[in-house]
Amino acid sequence: MKTIYKKSPFYYLFVVFIMFIVISCHDEEQTIKTINLSENTFVFEPQNPTPNEHVSIITYGCNYNVLASVNKNQNDIVIKKRFNSQMKWPCILELDTISLGTLNQGTYEVSLQIVDINPMIADSVFSEKKLSLSVSN
Repeated sequence: MKTIYKKSPFYYLFVVFIMFIVISCHDEEQTIKTINLSENTFVFEPQNPTPNEHVSIITYGCNYNVLASVNKNQNDIVIKKRFNSQMKWPCILELDTISLGTLNQGTYEVSLQIVDINPMIADSVFSEKKLSLSVSN
């Protein structure tokens, strides 16, 4: 004798729910620009901005470098990231994006300083890189 079981409507709702979760968790393919940078360097995004565009810098450095400040003084921009060498953390390189906002037309001197906050060292500026940025129409 063959027994036929009828499935509850909740079963079908459960199956639809699981399918929805599986489909929504699917990673979409993303287009990522390849950026080749050496440690503690940076690039501008966009590379040739206009006064109407939002400007960011993309830095490449150790993941323990923490953004301390972004100081704008007329056409000089100083970005400071800090770390503590006394902690002896391993350096895992990563990209980081820092927003500069919109800038007026002109040429800017942008400096990225990596500052060591270890009180046992004499010179706290571990690394400093400078680039010029032209903002034009």
